[in-house]
Amino acid sequence: MVRFALSLILSLFLLGGAHAQTIKVMTSADLSPLAIGAEASPRGFYHDLLDEVGARAGLSIDLTYQPWDRAQKTAMASQDHYIAALTQTDARRPHYRWIAPMITIHRVFVSRDQRVDDMQTAEGLGLVVGRSVYFGRLERLGWSNIQETSVESGLRMVQAGRADAMFIPAERAVYVWRDLGFADEDLIIGETISEAVLWLAGPLNGDPEIEERLTAAMESVRADGVYDELYRRYFGRD
Repeated sequence: MVRFALSLILSLFLLGGAHAQTIKVMTSADLSPLAIGAEASPRGFYHDLLDEVGARAGLSIDLTYQPWDRAQKTAMASQDHYIAALTQTDARRPHYRWIAPMITIHRVFVSRDQRVDDMQTAEGLGLVVGRSVYFGRLERLGWSNIQETSVESGLRMVQAGRADAMFIPAERAVYVWRDLGFADEDLIIGETISEAVLWLAGPLNGDPEIEERLTAAMESVRADGVYDELYRRYFGRD
């Protein structure tokens, strides 16, 4: 019944011919290939997904780039700013409306020579590289065989044999590896170590009708295969 009601809201709005209302969605400039840039080609998975969701919801979505801490605080405090995309944590959960899941990322070790399927195997390697929070997670475990790098530098090190593995989201590794000109078959992706669902989130006092339209539109994009097509475009392997 709820899904039928949301679909009806969506259909009536699209048939109404009204001018699309603009809503602001914030993201970070450091999330390639999820968000690459409004003027880039391609612009990134979030841009393409939100364009499709906005069209189906009868909304014009203005995706803007903000420092991540500022984006979270703005979305939390405002009435009309949304954020792409947040993981739900105990600390965050009470402060946002969780509108729709946008993507599930898979934290893995990628390598070129030896498949790395678990933390124990990775800890026994010569050198494991990682960026930001991924490096930090290994550092907190007390590993001594780690080095912090950018995504691009880390994958170059793996490809050249100067690092044994990189701890990274599989989706990012696949895209950047290919963007660097390396062959898909040379990248070995280990078993998923952990997953994280990234959500489109909004303010607690936001417009419930907009939330319903966004939720219904995201469900529609997933249901008819367009979501899978976008996912393969960015993260699929030949």
